[in-house]
Amino acid sequence: MLPLDLHSREFQEDPAPTLAWLREHDPVHQSPYGYWLLTRYDDVAAALRDPRLSSHWGRKHAGRPQAEDPFLRAQQVVFHSFNMQDPPTHTRIRALVQQAFTRAAVDEQRDRIAALVDELL
Repeated sequence: MLPLDLHSREFQEDPAPTLAWLREHDPVHQSPYGYWLLTRYDDVAAALRDPRLSSHWGRKHAGRPQAEDPFLRAQQVVFHSFNMQDPPTHTRIRALVQQAFTRAAVDEQRDRIAALVDELL
């Protein structure tokens, strides 16, 4: 079995080999931290449609037990972002945010975004 530490720096930098192994051998994986990791599209799609499932537990417990680790602290930020919220909070915030990301709005910012990316790289 592949050593599995989804919080390791190695996994964060190159998750593809671990995810490929999981898809083949353990596609619905329960982490020792208590959350579930789904690696196949059909499983994810079914979970997203299932009203019994919620993102609340993951937001509360992400980054534990080693919260001083920067990767785990980053997970706390991600789990508290709007895209990890359940409806109706997610729906309300998404309606506001998606107005700024229409095709026309993104096209209008394309040159500025490209310049910023070039500067950062």
